[in-house]
This record gives sequence, C-alpha cells and structure tokens, in this order.
Amino acid sequence: MRSEADRPLVEGLGERLRAGLGRLVEPGEPVALLDFPNHGNAGDSLIWLGTLAWLRAGGHELAYAADHTGFSARELRRRRPRGTILLHGGGNFGDLWPVYQRFREHVIASFPHHRIVQLPQTVHFARSEPATAADVIGRHPDLTICVRDRVSERLVRDEMRARCVLLPDMAFALGPMDPGEPRHEVLCLLREDAERVAGGPVTAGVRTDWPERAAGWRSLRQATRVAGKLGSLFPPLARIAAPSLAAGYERLANERLDAGLRVVGSGSLVVTDRLHGHILALLAGVPQVLLDNSYGKLRGFWESWTREAQTAQVAEP
Repeated sequence: MRSEADRPLVEGLGERLRAGLGRLVEPGEPVALLDFPNHGNAGDSLIWLGTLAWLRAGGHELAYAADHTGFSARELRRRRPRGTILLHGGGNFGDLWPVYQRFREHVIASFPHHRIVQLPQTVHFARSEPATAADVIGRHPDLTICVRDRVSERLVRDEMRARCVLLPDMAFALGPMDPGEPRHEVLCLLREDAERVAGGPVTAGVRTDWPERAAGWRSLRQATRVAGKLGSLFPPLARIAAPSLAAGYERLANERLDAGLRVVGSGSLVVTDRLHGHILALLAGVPQVLLDNSYGKLRGFWESWTREAQTAQVAEP
C-alpha cells in the first residue's frame, strides 16, 4: 500500500461488508456463485476475487460456479437442491448491460425455493422503467438485493419494492494491496464503453483503459467458456470438470487483477472514471482524482462510502 492514510477506511469497509453479508448467509453454508465475469474488465475480476476471499474466510464451500454462458439449472439443482445462490456483484443491474440482466432475472425466476442474494450492485435503468425486473423480483419469496450506493437503495426499495441492503463493494474483502513503483506522473484510466462521458476534461497524462487481453488470457478464457458450455449440455462432463473450471475462473481473475493493479500502480497520480479504478487505487494507496461515469456511479459510491478518503479527490464538472 503506497500510502497508509486510508488503511483504516479500507479495513473498516471490509468489516462492514463481512458483517452485512454474515446476516444474509448462514455460517459455513455451501453456496452457488453465478455469473463469473469472463471478460477483460479487471474491476469485475476484483469483485470475483473479493467474493472468493469472503467465502473462504467464512468457511463457505463453493458448491457450484458458472458464467452466464455455461450455466446449467439442472446441474445447480443437483449440487444444491436447496440453500443459497449468490449472484455476482458489479454495475450491470438494469438495462445498460441487458445480457447480464436477462441472466439475473432467469435465475431468480427459475429458483423460487432457494434463497438468492444479489451481491452488491449499482442499479441503473437508462431506457426503460424497472417494472419488468420488479415483476420478476417481486415473485421471489427469499431474495435480497445488496446495493453499493443510496441512489440504488432508493430505487430498489421504493420503486421495485424489494428487500434491499446497502453494502460496500465486494473488493473490500481483499484488503490493502501493493501497487509497485510508479512509471508515470499522471495515469488516466478512462472508460471506452457505454458508460463513458464523451469530451471529458482530461488533457494531460498517459491515457489507457483496462487491458483487454494479456499472455494466456485468450486460450484460458476460451477453455473455460468451452468447458462450461459443454458441461451445461452434458451433466456427467460438468461433474468431472467442475474443480478445474472453478480453478480456471480464479486463475483468469487473478491474471486480470494483476494486470489492472499494474496499470493503476504505474501512476503517481491516477485520474479515473472507473469505479474499480477508484477502489483499486484506494486499496493500493495510490493518490487519485475521480471523474464520474455517464450516470453518476462513481459519485454515488463516493458519497455512500469513500468521501472521507484522504488519497481521493472528486473533480467537479
């Protein structure tokens, strides 16, 4: 951790996360964890690894893991005929990333007799009302949606009429990190996707986004996708491949996190509009300036959890 100024904040958010989740999942209970982020976004891998760290610290066996393309409802029911299903946290709850929202709603509708916990998410509907999602969610008798900011909390609680818990991001289960030595005075980690703000104010520094691929990513990602898909079609294969598939997911996540940490650590100062650019810089003690994304995700998280950070400043529009 380059600066120790925010270590108490980082460790306190980790404790807040563990305490909140401890009230939702039985101690030592085996769980299923769905929607592995099999893409190059280092922030989503940070969430996955934080979730694994929390599960291990609590003595929870990972009974079933899958990405959205390799998911098998039949195999999940075989391994966990009842109990708790965890849905991966992040920022894709809503209509901006519809593939993941459809998968989430499919799982909720398909497992009415399991407890389902949506791990901390940012909720945002840009083009539609949340009525369709609210209809699916409202039919489930034991669903809790964890959210990362107060705007999402109000949306889920007041408009979707769902059980809601405000918690920090799963990344805080990992605690402080070592970013290495900086190579650039200013490193700008800026979005190039649907959440970017066009014509932003950044004019100086080295500009980049999360690395999309590195050595070994492509072959391992393809192997996990193929293994997951074949397992969903042929259950005996799924049972044989399950330990290797879970290990492959974790290895991919670690490689992506390492690449992301190298990016964040390369700057003496990081300017970012990525929420996990902010969180990773905070875990690493790297000074940062925050810009917002297209719908206020960073500011919402900062106002809810990290406004006391001494290493972070918010750039006003």
